[in-house]
Amino acid sequence: MEIIEEDDLQTLSKQMKADKLGLLVMFHASYCEYCERLEEDLLVPMLRSGEYDEKILIRKIQIDSSDDLVNFNGQTITTGQISTLYGASMTPTLVFLDANGEEQSERILGYTTPDFFSAYVDQGIDELYKTVSTQPG
Repeated sequence: MEIIEEDDLQTLSKQMKADKLGLLVMFHASYCEYCERLEEDLLVPMLRSGEYDEKILIRKIQIDSSDDLVNFNGQTITTGQISTLYGASMTPTLVFLDANGEEQSERILGYTTPDFFSAYVDQGIDELYKTVSTQPG
């Protein structure tokens, strides 16, 4: 099981609205060892557990990729542009987004020890879920 590299946030947004889900995005870079560790230590186990399936989707966006992606508003932009939009110049950066692409929890920059880190991620997910679960469909 692996984290999906997202390229169409507009389509994802429709699923998020229908299922009342938030989105956790890890902005990463090809050269980022901490990104790989974060994915292996925390994000993949979160996905595998099934514990978060009713609250969030987990995706990643590679900021040093030459690929374009579709933003929440349907506009095609570069991965560099979207990382700038979310202030994700440092990798890894985790952002917690609602179906409109708006941040609903404080973003997390960098990756430290897994022990405390997962608590911060859970807190961000809980804040995000409180917002998305009460938004009108």
